[in-house]
Parts: sequence; C-alpha cells; structure tokens
Amino acid sequence: GDPGLRAGSIVITSDKPVRPFSHWLPVQTPVGSGLPPARRGFLLRVPLAGLDETCRSWLAVHSEVRIESLQPVELSGGAQAGDAEQTVEIFSPMPEGAWLWNVLQAKQQLSPRKTVRIGIDLARALETLHAAGQPETTLAHGAVGADHTWVTSKGHAVLLRDPSSAARPPAADHSSSWIERVESPAQYAAPELSDPEALPTPASDIYSLGCLLFSILVGRPAFIGADDRQLFALHQHDVPPEVSEAVALGADGNPILRVIAFAMAKDPAARFATAAAFADALEKAGELIEDRSGQKVRREDPQPERSSATQVSDDLSSPSEVSVRPKRESRHAVAATSKPVELPGEGELPGEVGPVEVR
Repeated sequence: GDPGLRAGSIVITSDKPVRPFSHWLPVQTPVGSGLPPARRGFLLRVPLAGLDETCRSWLAVHSEVRIESLQPVELSGGAQAGDAEQTVEIFSPMPEGAWLWNVLQAKQQLSPRKTVRIGIDLARALETLHAAGQPETTLAHGAVGADHTWVTSKGHAVLLRDPSSAARPPAADHSSSWIERVESPAQYAAPELSDPEALPTPASDIYSLGCLLFSILVGRPAFIGADDRQLFALHQHDVPPEVSEAVALGADGNPILRVIAFAMAKDPAARFATAAAFADALEKAGELIEDRSGQKVRREDPQPERSSATQVSDDLSSPSEVSVRPKRESRHAVAATSKPVELPGEGELPGEVGPVEVR
C-alpha cells in the first residue's frame, strides 16, 4: 500500500480487502520516533449517524470484552472526531496469520494436538465473552465456525466477532454482518436453533464449537445436508459415527471425540455448563493424547511469522508438540469450575433426549 495513504492517523497498507474482513481496510498504526511499535490489523470507519443506539450499545459492550484469543475491538472518533460526519473508527489489531476457512481449503484435517490448541483458544474466548453478558443481555457469539476463526502462524486461534449487533440466529439475514459469512450458519447450529424464534445462547455456542472441532479433527463436517432444513434435521436426530464409536469404547476411545460428544449433546442442559469447563476438558484430552504418544507438552520456540493460508496450514499440520496458551487474567474471566472434568462412560452418549421439533 501507499505509505502516504491514511485513514485519520492510521496508515492504510493495501486497497485490497482481506477476507473475512471484506468491509474493513488493512491498516497499521503509525511508525516513528517516540511512538509505540506498529500494530497491523483492520479498520472500519462508519459515520456516527449511521449507527443507531442499539448498534452503539453493542459496540461499547464489545470494546470492553478482551482476551488474547478474541478479536480486539478498539473504538475512537465519534462525537470527538475531527470531521463533520463524526466518523467512528473501529480498529482490530490482529496477529500475522490466516483465515481458518482458507487454511482448511489447503488442509482439511489437522492433527489432534493442533485441534486441541485451537479448541482451547476458542473456548477461552467464549468463556470471556459469555461472562460479559448481563442477565437481560446474553452475550452469545452465535457464529462460531471456520469462517469466524483466525489462525496465527504459530497455530493459535482468535475468535472473530461482529460487534455491531446481538448474536443472529441461523435463519436470520447475515448479509449485513461485519465479518463475512461463507459457510451456512446451519452447518454448526445447535438443534434447538431449528426453532426460528430461538436465539443463540452460550450453550448453542458450545455445541457449535464442538461441531467445528469435529470437522478439523476428522476432516469433514459433522453433518452434510443438501440444504439448511436437512442440516437441522441431522443436528436433531443424528450423531457422527466417529463420536458414537469413541463413546462406546469408553476409556479406550479417542479422548478428543469423547469431549466433543459432551459439547454436541442434543439437550443443551447435558452439554458443558460453561465454555471454561469445555476448555478444561480439552486440556485433559490433550494430556491423554500426549501420554499415549509418549510425547511431552513443551512451549513453542520463537519462529518467524508467516501470513499465507498455505504456510499456516503447513505449520498446523506439522508433527510438532502441542503448545497451550497459559490462561490470562481478564476483567471478565470466569472462575475455573471446581467440578472435576469427567468424560462420557462406556456406551454413554450425553444428552440423548427426544428430538427438537422443526417448526
């Protein structure tokens, strides 16, 4: 990009959009003596008059929810902007990496260790997001999927979010989302969301994350349907055979798939009570994987960062040991559950209750 081209004080680095930030400008903060190190990311500029009160409220809420594995939302401008339109600037600094959806086009199946790493990062992001909600305003995500995940060159994940509105149900119009959607929302939708009146909840987010982790571990979606109605029916009535087999084998079954079985329970009450409990179970599953392979968890050595989807895919599919981010304190972090993590027993599928009716 032209180093002289600016949006306010921020330097525009390219005039070509980067998916899924199709509505945003690729930018970096200014470089110069006495300035902090430059941060690269994406910028969205919106006239204040173009944001209704509801949108402004959601932006304010999202800007206060912060953790390393959740897309940052930094606000500036507005009534204090130095232009007639009182432009609001939404800046999301992002690490070097690639869109997970692109990564999976190059490499559909990732290793168990990398699946655990991504799962823990995304579960911690959901933990923080859910904790920020109030009883009257549930802060669900509603769009967990490959098209809302950014993967760094070191294999960690950042959950992308649309801070402009409440979580949209699968049947809603997603064309105005600030993060581009390329996958059908029904691909990861919890069974209870087949009701067009139902809204996403923390429990449905946990189910969606289970579906995503299944797809990257096994190399195909949990369910494949001709249309959204068929997908909803499959979510309600079917269980992926790999999940059924892992549960039937009990302690000898794949520990990651046994964790996913809990996340994908048909009954929301049978899933993990919180995203924090999901993350804890994934950590335990990762330890079991390491024990079985005879390898130990180690911290990553610093490596040069790469940005293309193919390079990130190569890095994710390499046989290096898993590296789990240490838990970071957050103003909205949920206290770790004191309940011990338990995996499904032999032959036991969690949440096997009657199907939810399709209206």
